[in-house]
Amino acid sequence: MTPDERLQSVHGMLLDAALGPAAWPQALARTAQAVGAIGADLHFLRGETLLTSYMGAQPPEVLAEYTERFINREPRSLALRRLKPGQVVTDLDFVDMDTVRSHDYYADFLRRADMGYCIAATPVRTGVHLAYFGLHFPRGQEAPDKNLMATVQRFQPHLARAVTVHLKLAEAELQNGLYLGALNRLSTGIAVLNRHGQILLMNASAKQLTDERKAFKVERGRLRCSNSAPGSRLDLLVCSAVARTADQGGAMLVDAIQSRYSVVVTPTPLEYLERTGAAVFILITELDADRSLSTAAYIRQLFGLTRAEARMAEGLLTGRALRALAAEDGITYESARFLLKQVFAKVGVHKQSELVAILSRAIGGAG
Repeated sequence: MTPDERLQSVHGMLLDAALGPAAWPQALARTAQAVGAIGADLHFLRGETLLTSYMGAQPPEVLAEYTERFINREPRSLALRRLKPGQVVTDLDFVDMDTVRSHDYYADFLRRADMGYCIAATPVRTGVHLAYFGLHFPRGQEAPDKNLMATVQRFQPHLARAVTVHLKLAEAELQNGLYLGALNRLSTGIAVLNRHGQILLMNASAKQLTDERKAFKVERGRLRCSNSAPGSRLDLLVCSAVARTADQGGAMLVDAIQSRYSVVVTPTPLEYLERTGAAVFILITELDADRSLSTAAYIRQLFGLTRAEARMAEGLLTGRALRALAAEDGITYESARFLLKQVFAKVGVHKQSELVAILSRAIGGAG
């Protein structure tokens, strides 16, 4: 079989991997095998932030070292960000011998991993996302001929389709899975970090806590405490959540000039990490929030509800049935259902269980 024919057998695996990212290593291993490479890797970025990476036919520690030490620094990765979508090159096209001799990536890492030259491509580039792909060949092997380069070029549209599906699903899960529209209305600050501790998303309250330079700040893409002492504790909690050790995150208090904050750090579910690259949730609650408002008034203020909508939301939160709430307000059941739809729309949810969960968190955050 020719490399083209062997790669055709991988096409179906690519879409399977896009739908279930745990299959990416196997699909990449088959891709490498089809063209005689010793490894293949695929990296997804959102802006400058790495979402997640996959590698086939190489030990996990090779991928771990590469993503941690080199992906945002070594010349090949940086040059890949300038490639046109679908363009295929080798690292020999843009790395000179001085770089090969002096850079850690080429002089040390590739030698230890027994990897030589690489064929690289950028299957997808959008205004938000970037993906790049590499095929690594053994040390000492000759540079690829035109036929192999053309084979990898023909493979790109199939890889691009799978990568596009993966990124669309990841973005949907990252946004919708967080109920971001609703969370932006909460007083609780919420930040989502990747496995390197970099911020992927923050809701409006978290951004306000950093924009106003209160107890927190964003520094080099990471959430920091303005005060150095609690900052070290926050770093330790994030590291334990990323590593998923026995502690797996934890909680702490942060004092500012006028307020005190509760900070809870927790790992994301594993399946969520695999798809989106989101590794850690951070929840920041101001402990001195206004306790003078009634529950209904607080809900009304928080989500912009009418008085009737706020009464209904409070009633559902306390476990009362919709028919009972309709009777208490002297309205028909159909009118109560209409009010409920209005509440759903303003809070940004679609189910009563989701509404209760959001309200519970909001009220808990209020004290």
